[in-house]
Amino acid sequence: VCSSDLVLSGLIFSKKHTPAFLQPFLAVYVTIRRIKNIIDCIQGKDLAFTVKRAYTDFFHGNAS
Repeated sequence: VCSSDLVLSGLIFSKKHTPAFLQPFLAVYVTIRRIKNIIDCIQGKDLAFTVKRAYTDFFHGNAS
């Protein structure tokens, strides 16, 4: 299983199953993780661009 598939499925699962009172926390958490991913891409870390693709698919509606 590709890393981007795991990240994407985790995002979809969290969006569907997180209780309403935890939604603000989830939004903050995902934002922090995206910022970390941008930093990892700049540093050229392994899998950073794969994870970035998963975030892009999720936030731009390309998730299946």
